[in-house]
Amino acid sequence: MRWRIPLVAVLALFVAVSCDQQPVEPEPAETALFAGADVENEFIYVWPWRLTWMDADRDAGEDWDVLLLGYHPAGDASCNDGESVGGVLAKVHNVFKDFGDDGERHVNIAHLIGRPPLYMYEWAEAPFGGSDEDWCDYFVNDWFAKGSWTASSTDNDVSCFDGTPGVNSYGQTETGRLKDEDGNKYKYSWKYHQTCDSDRDPVFKTMRDIDMVERK
Repeated sequence: MRWRIPLVAVLALFVAVSCDQQPVEPEPAETALFAGADVENEFIYVWPWRLTWMDADRDAGEDWDVLLLGYHPAGDASCNDGESVGGVLAKVHNVFKDFGDDGERHVNIAHLIGRPPLYMYEWAEAPFGGSDEDWCDYFVNDWFAKGSWTASSTDNDVSCFDGTPGVNSYGQTETGRLKDEDGNKYKYSWKYHQTCDSDRDPVFKTMRDIDMVERK
């Protein structure tokens, strides 16, 4: 089986990572990303909400969609009076290098801590328009496969449209494995890398784009 993931849904993690980060103690360290660069700061980020969807591949004859929840359902805001007590822990650090006349650049690198749980649901059964109680019941009781997942991303601080020298480059990888009550196994994969260069036509270039759930 194969379902496609809308890009905007999956990028939610690292859009969130780039905003409202709370620094912990800096831990300078050498990194292999570029020669002579340092990790000048690190952050532990709690991503409070993780729900994405995958659209069925109609060309392959699939006629149903799924939702994926990336933490334990009981921690969802719908089960806790609107407050998320679950969430996903990610470690974020910025790697800096001086590029002389082009100024200082950094690459934002993030990865999940450990392998958080992953639950898969049938989209058609989701209680859209329902109450928090309906959603809590759906998340806790209506999953049909569960497992774990991990994710990592990189994004440089080059902007595509403000004249910043260089090419904007960003990418993300997510993987997960799940099993249903009948013993069927599923593999979730999303790998994406895109560049943006305002001097190029087309401006955006996708270097890699793989997204699927396979029943093994």
